Amino acid sequence: MLDRRKTSRMRAFKGGRIEFDRHWPRVDCVVRNLSKAGAYLELSDNANTPLEFSLVFTMTDEARACRQIWRQGKHIGVQFA
Repeated sequence: MLDRRKTSRMRAFKGGRIEFDRHWPRVDCVVRNLSKAGAYLELSDNANTPLEFSLVFTMTDEARACRQIWRQGKHIGVQFA
């Protein structure tokens, strides 16, 4: 399989949450791998998410603006804005 990533990703197991609108509930997720350019997320369920959102790392409360590149069920690949 062809890997089109511009930067390599490191395995991770970090808690996170997806935030996109103060009127919608947050979506919990696990960051499974991470690079300077993006991440692979596993959602807690098949929740609907928009194409653009903030990924907040729960341990540090650091937020990164993201764009969804692909999605397969509970798994999302994102690119950092």
